[in-house]
Amino acid sequence: DAIVSGDEGALTRAVENLVENAIAAGTGSVIVKSGIEGEWAYVAVADRGPGLDPDLLRSSPGLGLAIAARVAESHGGRLETVPRVGGGSVVILFLAPKGADPSSTPVAIRLGAL
Repeated sequence: DAIVSGDEGALTRAVENLVENAIAAGTGSVIVKSGIEGEWAYVAVADRGPGLDPDLLRSSPGLGLAIAARVAESHGGRLETVPRVGGGSVVILFLAPKGADPSSTPVAIRLGAL
């Protein structure tokens, strides 16, 4: 269980953007998983689409991924993407759990197995 502190509306929209993008870009089912990885809470969204260029996380101000990245950063977190084992992408919203001040960088690569 991971409890984070932040703007509920902004965080909800960020996760919605990740799911909507996975549905639009992917083929088949979309997997959403949350948990704790190291010192970080996360929500990971996996699809079986064509893959994702990590540069899209920072581009196009109106793009859902760029918005989610800005929300993550405004909450002291980050948005990462890794290739999904077997094809597709996993986009991960990392946030510091409530009361924590993680000094490590989140490790996203293990979540590619979703």
